[in-house]
Amino acid sequence: MRQGTLERIKLASGLTWYLRYTDCNGARPRAKGADGKPLAFLVSEYPSKQKAWRAFEPFLRRLNGPQAARKTFGDLIDLYIEKKMPQRHSTRRGYMSMVNAHIRPKWGNVALEDVKSAAVEEWLLGLPVGNYRKGHILNVMRLLFKSAMHYEWLPLTPNPMNTFSIEGSKKRAKEPGTITEEQFRELLEVLPDGPYRAMVTVAQGLGLRVSELLALQWGDLDILGGELRVCRAIVEQHVGEVKTYQSKKSLPLHPLVTQVILRWRKQTEFTEPEHFIFASRWQAGELPYSATDVQSKILRPAGKRIGLTFSLGWHTFRHSYRAFMRKHGASLDIQRDLMRHADIYMTSKYGGTGVEELRPINESVVESLFGERRQ
Repeated sequence: MRQGTLERIKLASGLTWYLRYTDCNGARPRAKGADGKPLAFLVSEYPSKQKAWRAFEPFLRRLNGPQAARKTFGDLIDLYIEKKMPQRHSTRRGYMSMVNAHIRPKWGNVALEDVKSAAVEEWLLGLPVGNYRKGHILNVMRLLFKSAMHYEWLPLTPNPMNTFSIEGSKKRAKEPGTITEEQFRELLEVLPDGPYRAMVTVAQGLGLRVSELLALQWGDLDILGGELRVCRAIVEQHVGEVKTYQSKKSLPLHPLVTQVILRWRKQTEFTEPEHFIFASRWQAGELPYSATDVQSKILRPAGKRIGLTFSLGWHTFRHSYRAFMRKHGASLDIQRDLMRHADIYMTSKYGGTGVEELRPINESVVESLFGERRQ
């Protein structure tokens, strides 16, 4: 499809938009109207390129035929990737996965105005993935339509992807597992002394995300002040920003955790301030150990050895950290700040309450109902 090139010329009447295109002979004439005169639109009336392109659309339809000028949903996807796609590696990776695996194959060749909410809902409900995943795909569709309206590819109306929802899309398929203090100590016993034991100690002792844990550098430690600064994150060996601005905070560093870190420092050859604390010797210190490799080869087998009934993963430690704080009487404000969440609602989603923690409160309520007190 021939699109042409916009040019902005200063005339006596003011700045003016023209459109040049390549004709069949290779020449570059200006677009002309049905009356044979050059098409021109004042910049004062069409201040943005998007608005100028809209003004020239009737000419482009005549030039290319009525179907060629129609924008497809694939065109919108390309626009979003170029202009609006988040740059944080993990977010971009997740969005691109949904676009390439689901959205583009189904809707890429469909005209933008033909993508209707009812058809999208029926398609989503029929996808062979969980509702949690369907909810994320729907959210990306919302962002795509929002971009279409922002760039004036569609009229500014209520987002059609807001007319329905996916039941259960905000619920996990299963509750995340947590470990007890005793299980944590058992885990340390089955892990060999070295990087893995140190990683698990720091992860559990501070409740860090694994992306933050592996991105720690020796310069982030303030041993004398007893603090650790969370400055960056690494996902799939790509170093970038932490998840949110609340995540970029200093945390208290207990001497027991410091002791484990310093013991590991004596064992590693990468000890300069700019070196990763958990730099991999297989990467010549340029990158830390791989989170997925350590989880599959070290954590999961260790979890089985201590009798865990679920698959031990890095996020287990973060969920358990919140459960430990609640057990030790920390207020929700303190829990939120130590977890470095934006709000308490997010904190409340971490670390379920065990039966034994619930039992004393339940006993107190039931005994008060029956007018009895345990002697």
